[in-house]
Amino acid sequence: RESMSPLEELQKAVKTGGWPALQWQLYSERYGMGEHDPSRFEDDHLVSFLEHQADRYLLMPPSFALRYLYPRSEFLKEQWLKFRRAMSLEGNAAPSYQVGEDVILTFLK
Repeated sequence: RESMSPLEELQKAVKTGGWPALQWQLYSERYGMGEHDPSRFEDDHLVSFLEHQADRYLLMPPSFALRYLYPRSEFLKEQWLKFRRAMSLEGNAAPSYQVGEDVILTFLK
């Protein structure tokens, strides 16, 4: 069997969604100027990502960090409640997966 090109290997890895797809999205935003289409990159960029995955390096979306820090910071709790009120978000709930990443990014700005 022929080996896959870096593009084919990446497309296969992210095809099913889940963690590899999230990692590609975050990697693209950080190292690919926000471009998510793997066909628009040279092989060396794709190989770098695949090596990043193989070495089990992880990039964390801001929402993960916020959900980790939130219970540990009174300041974040206060700011999150003010933000929820300003955005007319219902309730006083902590940051969660139900709140989209775009809302979390708006809060952090």
